[in-house]
Amino acid sequence: MEKPLIVQEVAGSGKTTIALHRIAYLIYTYEQIFTPDQFMIITPNNLFLNYISDVLPELGVEQVEQTTFAAFCLDLLKIKNKLLGSEEKLQALMQSGDAVNSKETTSIKWAAAFKGSLEFKALLDRYIEQLEIEMLPEEDVMLEGYQAISLSEIKRWFLEELKYLALQQRQKQVKKKISVKLKEMKKEIIEKISAQYEPGLAKARRICTEQEEVNHILVDLLEKRDKKIDSIEKNARNLTANYMKKFKKDNVLTANRKLITNPELLKTYPISAWKQMELSIFAGKQKVA
Repeated sequence: MEKPLIVQEVAGSGKTTIALHRIAYLIYTYEQIFTPDQFMIITPNNLFLNYISDVLPELGVEQVEQTTFAAFCLDLLKIKNKLLGSEEKLQALMQSGDAVNSKETTSIKWAAAFKGSLEFKALLDRYIEQLEIEMLPEEDVMLEGYQAISLSEIKRWFLEELKYLALQQRQKQVKKKISVKLKEMKKEIIEKISAQYEPGLAKARRICTEQEEVNHILVDLLEKRDKKIDSIEKNARNLTANYMKKFKKDNVLTANRKLITNPELLKTYPISAWKQMELSIFAGKQKVA
């Protein structure tokens, strides 16, 4: 139950049948724990998906979520745009016939070759590193003039400690960390403010001779101290949310389109000279693929 199960064999040996029977077994055996809609079947293509859709009802299993890997990614990334898929690109190449050197065919071949290369992966890695830095605010978390959390600490969280997470997930975790840290720092700042007023209160008690005058000075100092502490408490409530608004929030599709349609941006990343020349020709003319 708590370990991955891998079924590996040659084509036509019955791997899919075993996987589907396994799902049916889990649903009926652990019906108090699982419901069919908690399962997701991810297939490599729609043809495979159609086969799954026909077999599952025969096993008495319905309402299981079924999708292709590409569709799952689009849904996960919240991309609703029409993308040029591999099937459409292959169809375009096959229908080109003798026009193997046509502009469209050449463009598709070039884009597919480059975007499937390790060079493009390296380019994307460097681009993502730059996006990470650009997403960060350029200031410390300040509370009433006091530095609650330094920008360097937030950078360490975002660029190092939480690097294993996707960018948007990192922001959520950073928000939690800021909230926790802010509670600690707020307490320290309030203690520091109270300590700052203590000498004045002690001095007022020491130098004033008349009780009424002592009370007046003490009350004035206490009111100033409490007003400042109240202001700290009030501003701390929305500080985390306000600071997180300063994070840049480009979505994945926007960032991707910005990169692959901008020759000048692509040239800022170190790739081979011949590829630089080709990018100048093709960037800005490609469909998002």
